[in-house]
Amino acid sequence: MARSSPPRRVVLAVTVTPRLAELWMGDPSGRQKVDRAKVSRFADMMRRGDWTVDAEPVRVGSSGRVRDGWHRLHAVVEHGDPVVVAVLVEPLEG
Repeated sequence: MARSSPPRRVVLAVTVTPRLAELWMGDPSGRQKVDRAKVSRFADMMRRGDWTVDAEPVRVGSSGRVRDGWHRLHAVVEHGDPVVVAVLVEPLEG
C-alpha cells in the first residue's frame, strides 16, 4: 500500500488591500484582542516602506479562516494602501 504524503503548507506573497484585509478578518467574535500600539507600529513601518514580505506570515487555514496575523491585517487597513505580505496556507482543517 502506498504511503500518502503529509499535507503540504503553501507560502504565497499576496498583495493585501485594505478591503481584502477586512474580508479576511470577517466577524470579530472570537478574535483575540488587538494591541492598537502594535497595529500602529506595523502601519508606520508600511508607510515608511520598511515592511518586508519575509516578515512573519499571516496564517490561513485551508477553509480560509485566519489563524494568526490579526495585527498585520489591521495595520493594512490603518495604512490604507495595498501591502505585499507573506501568507501561509496550512493543511486541511479537520
